[in-house]
Amino acid sequence: MPSTARLIVASLFLPSGVQFANPAPASPSLSTTTDNIEPISEEGQEVAPPASPPAPSYPEALGERPKDIPAVSLDGTNEPYHPKIGLGVLPGPSVFLKERSLSGLGPGGIGGVSGSKSSGIPSTPGLGGGFKSSQGLSIIDDLTKASKAPSPSPTPGVAGPVENPFFPTSTTNTSTATPEGNKSPIRPAAGDSAGVSLINAATRALNNGSSKLASAVQDATRGVRSEMSLPGTPRATPSGSASASSQKQKSRSPVISQPSQAFHPPPLNSPLTRATSRSSSRRRSSSSHSVFPPHHHALQLIRNPQGNIGLQNALHAIEGETKGMVWVGALADKTDELSESTRVDVEAALWEGDDGGVNRSKPVWINDSVFEGFYDVFCKQILWPTFHYSTVRKDETTNWEDYVRVNQSFADRIVETYKDGDTIFVNDYHLLLVPAMVRAKLPKSIIGLFVHIAFPSSEIFRCLALREELLYGMLGANLIGFQTYNFSRHFRQVCSRVLQDVEATPKGIQLPSSFVDVEVFGIGIDVDTLEAKREEQEVTEWANLLRERYGDTKLIVARDKLDEVKGLKHKLLSFERFLQLYPEWIGKVVLIQVALATTETNEAQENIHDLVTRINSKFSNSITYQPIVFLHTEPPTFSQYLGLLTTADVFINTSLREGMNLTAHEFVRCQEGSYGPMILSEFTGSYSYSSFRSCLPVNPYDYSQVARAINQALTMGEEEKKTRWTELNAHVVDHTAQAWARKYLSHLERAHAGQQSRLPNEIPKFEVSAIQEDYRHAGTRLLLVDLEGVVWNEDPRKTHAEGFNPPAELLDQLKMMTDDPNTVVYLLSGRGVTDLKKIQAAVPKLGLLAEHGCYIKLAGDDANQDWVCTVENLDLSWRAPCIEILNYFSERTPGAYIEDRGTSLVWRFCNEKSGEAESAWAKRAAAEAANHVSDVLAERYKLQIYPGKQAFLVVPRQVTRSHAVALLLSKSSNLKVLPSHFNSSLVPQYDFVAALTTDERLIAALNSLKQSRSRNNPRGSVVVHTVSAGTRQSQAKWACNTVDAAQVLVDLVKDV
Repeated sequence: MPSTARLIVASLFLPSGVQFANPAPASPSLSTTTDNIEPISEEGQEVAPPASPPAPSYPEALGERPKDIPAVSLDGTNEPYHPKIGLGVLPGPSVFLKERSLSGLGPGGIGGVSGSKSSGIPSTPGLGGGFKSSQGLSIIDDLTKASKAPSPSPTPGVAGPVENPFFPTSTTNTSTATPEGNKSPIRPAAGDSAGVSLINAATRALNNGSSKLASAVQDATRGVRSEMSLPGTPRATPSGSASASSQKQKSRSPVISQPSQAFHPPPLNSPLTRATSRSSSRRRSSSSHSVFPPHHHALQLIRNPQGNIGLQNALHAIEGETKGMVWVGALADKTDELSESTRVDVEAALWEGDDGGVNRSKPVWINDSVFEGFYDVFCKQILWPTFHYSTVRKDETTNWEDYVRVNQSFADRIVETYKDGDTIFVNDYHLLLVPAMVRAKLPKSIIGLFVHIAFPSSEIFRCLALREELLYGMLGANLIGFQTYNFSRHFRQVCSRVLQDVEATPKGIQLPSSFVDVEVFGIGIDVDTLEAKREEQEVTEWANLLRERYGDTKLIVARDKLDEVKGLKHKLLSFERFLQLYPEWIGKVVLIQVALATTETNEAQENIHDLVTRINSKFSNSITYQPIVFLHTEPPTFSQYLGLLTTADVFINTSLREGMNLTAHEFVRCQEGSYGPMILSEFTGSYSYSSFRSCLPVNPYDYSQVARAINQALTMGEEEKKTRWTELNAHVVDHTAQAWARKYLSHLERAHAGQQSRLPNEIPKFEVSAIQEDYRHAGTRLLLVDLEGVVWNEDPRKTHAEGFNPPAELLDQLKMMTDDPNTVVYLLSGRGVTDLKKIQAAVPKLGLLAEHGCYIKLAGDDANQDWVCTVENLDLSWRAPCIEILNYFSERTPGAYIEDRGTSLVWRFCNEKSGEAESAWAKRAAAEAANHVSDVLAERYKLQIYPGKQAFLVVPRQVTRSHAVALLLSKSSNLKVLPSHFNSSLVPQYDFVAALTTDERLIAALNSLKQSRSRNNPRGSVVVHTVSAGTRQSQAKWACNTVDAAQVLVDLVKDV
C-alpha cells in the first residue's frame, strides 16, 4: 500500500487495553504480575487469559472453613486460604477454579488435590488432569526437603523455594537480596522429626494404594503446618532476584511450592479481557471489581492480551510504511454500566495512543447481552464449528440478529472514522458482514477481508441456513484472503453453488456489477522479534533448567488450545498407542502438553483430564516417572514457552482442522542448532505449503500412524534431522508476518485499482466518429472481435442439433472488414477448429483464434493455411475421465449435454426456456458437476473451469485469449513458440489496436498497452480502444450494443 495511505484495521478486540491510574485496590492475597505473559493467538481465535476473581475466602467461596483445617496465608497476609499441596509442574499458587465432585484422589489435577465432601476440603484442580500414586512424588519431595532442610537464614525475609519438578530452582545459583542489599542463598525452611514421620506415613499410604493418599497428604499437611515453621518464599526470577515486596512477607510453608517466575492470575487492574466461559463472554461486570472505578483522574494504555496477536505483530512491524493505523474493535469488559463521561475518557485515551498517534484506536460500544449472543453463541457455537468441519451446532437463527447488530456497529464506526484514501482491512469470521455494510456507504473505498481460520468445503458451508447472507457480506470486499489454496478454492466453489448470480473464476468472483479478487496469503511469524527474545538471558536460563531437570529424557512438546478441533484427545490416545507399541520408551520420554484456555467452555475438557490421569497411572513405572505433563491452568510466560521449545526433542501437532499453526513456525526457529523433527497434522494450513512437507505428516485419526511417527522422530539420525529442518526453516524465514502484511496490502491496492470499472450505462457509447481520427492516422491496425455473443448471437442448442452454420450476412460483413490491406482482423471464438474452418474457407483473409486461443490461423490470403497450437506439450489425457464425469451428470439432468471441442469441453445444462424448477435443479447439478471435476481433475491436470449461466467450460490453464493475443501483437511471423504474456517489455507491431469483446481479462491486458511504443512508430504510443459488448461492469473505454456490433466495425473500415 502507498506510504501516504492510512490503514483502518477492524478486528474483534482492540490491541490496547485501558486501566486507570488510581484503580480500585486489588485483594492483597493476589499480589501478582503478568508482565512477561505474551499470549499468542493463531488463526483468529482469541486466547483467554485466566480470569482474575477477587481472592476467595471460605465464607464466600466454600462455606465455613472446617475447624480442624488451619487458615494458611499464601503470601504473608492474613487472608485465609485452604492449604493446598503444590504439585504443579509449572509453579504458582493454587487458585480456586472450577470445583469438581470427586472422591479420594480422582482427577484433581497435577498441582491440586481432590476434595472430599466428608472432610469439607474442596477440589483444587492444578496443572494436570489428575494423579494417582505415581503423582505423589512432588508431595513427598516437598515434605522431605522441608523436614530435612537446615534452619532458615536468620536474615529477615529470606526463605527458599522447594525444587519444582518442571522448572526447578537451583539453590546453588539462586539468591535473594536482603534488606541491607546483601545476597544470601535461598534455602528451604526448617522442619523436625515430626515431618519425617508424617512423610513416612504418606509413603506407606502410597504403597498401600492411591485411595489412601488423600488422607495421608491431609494429615501430613496439617502436621507439617503445626509442627514446622512456615517460612515465606520470595518470588525469584531464574537469575535469583526477588521482588522487594516479597522480601517483607512472612515465611511461607515449603509445602506450597513457589519457585522462580511462577504463573499467576492477572491482577484486578489488568488489561480488559474476555473470560473463558461461553456463558459469560466478558470477564466481569463493570460494577464489581471493575477496571472502571466510579472516580478517576487519569487513564493509561496497556497491552490487551486478547485478540489476534499475530495480526497485531504483523501490522505493527510495517507501521512505518503507512501514514498511520486506526484500530476499530471492541473493549474486553462489560460496558453497559459505564457512564457517558467515562466512555468519553476511554475514547480519548485510546485515540491518543501511546506512540504519538501512529496507532490510534476507536472502540465499538456493544450492549453486553448483544455481545454475548453474538460472540458466545453465533461466533463460537455456530460459525467456529462450521468453519472447522462440524455440523453439530445450535439453531443459528436465534442469535443472528446479534451478529448483524455487532457487524453493523463495526461498519458504522469504520464509516465514521474513514477519510478519503484510507484502506479498510477487515479481519476474520466475526465480521463477515462488515465489507458489504461499509461498501453500501462507501462504494469507492478500498476494502479487504482476511479470514484467519479455516474455510470449509461447500458441502459443509451450505448447511448454514444463513449462507447467502454471509457470502454476500464477504463479497463487499475488493480482496478476500485465505491461508491456503484449498480454503480459497472452497470459497469460490461455495459461491458458485449457493449464489445464483455470480461466476467463480480462477482469480475470484464475478458479480453482476463488480469483481472480487480471491487470493492466498499464508501468514507467518515475526522472525526478527522472536530472535531478539530468544537471545535474552532469561530464555537461556529456563532452557538450562529444563535440561537439568529432565537430563537424558526425551521431551515431546505440544501447545494447543483446549478445543476439540485441536485434537488433544487424538494426541493423547496416539501417545498411549506409542507407549504400547514401543514399551522400551517407557521411562525415557515425556509428553509436555501446554493446553491454553479458550474463550469457550469445552465439554470435552473433563474427558481430557481423565485421559491424562489414566495414561499416567497406566505407564508410570516408578514413583519418579510421569509420561504426560499437562499444563492447563495458566499459560507459561513467553520466556518459559521459548525455553520449552528450545529444549524439546520433538514437536507434535494433531489438529483436526486448522488455519495456520504458528507454534510450528516458532518451534522451527527455536530449534536452530538442535534440528528437532516436527510431527504435523495433514489438516493444518501449514502443511499445505510444499516447503513444510519436510515434517513428519500424520493423520490424527490414525493413532497407530501417529505412534509410528513419534518413534521415527525419536530415532531419526542427525543428518536427516538437519536436512528436514533446513527446508522448514527456509519457509519460516521467507514467509514472515511482515511479508504477509506487505503482500496482502499491496495486492489489495492493485485489486482496487483494477476494479475501478464502470456500469454499462456509465460507459460512453461506442461510435465510429469517436475513434475515426485515430484509425485514419495509424499505419498498421489490428481489430479483435468476439464471435459468440458479439457479432453472432447464436442459439447453442440449435447449433448442437443442426450443426455449425454461420449466417451469410455475417460472412459478408467479415469480408468487408478484411478489404483494407493495412487492417488485420482476428475473430476470437471458443469454437473448435472443425467449426471455424467453415469461416476460414468463406473469408480467407480473416485471422482466427479457436478454443479461446489454443489454436491460431494467421490472417492472410491462404484459405488452406495450417492451424498452429499456441501451447507447448499440450496434455489431453484429462478428457476421458472428465467426459465420464459429465456423462454421469448428463444422464441425471434433463436436457444437459456435452460439447466436445477438442481441447476443451463445454457442459450445457439449461437454457432460457427452462422452467423455474427445472432451471434450479440444473444449476444445482452444474455446481455439483463442476465441483467434482475440480476436486478430481483440476489440480492433477492443471485445468480451469469457467462457469456461465447456462454452461461451464473446462479447459487447460495454459489456454487463454490474452496469451494468444500477446503472441499476435509481438510475434505473428513465428507462432511456433510459446505465447508471451502482456508485460512492460511487449512492443506491439501495430499502431492502432481495437477490441470488441466480453473478455474482461483481455480488456485489462490491452489497456496496459496504452503507453507502449509500436515498432512502426517508436516515438509515439500505441492507440488502444477497448469496447465492452457485455452487460456487466467493465474497464473498457467504450460500450457497444451487440445487435449492431458487426455493422459498426464495417462502417469503421469503409470510412478510411
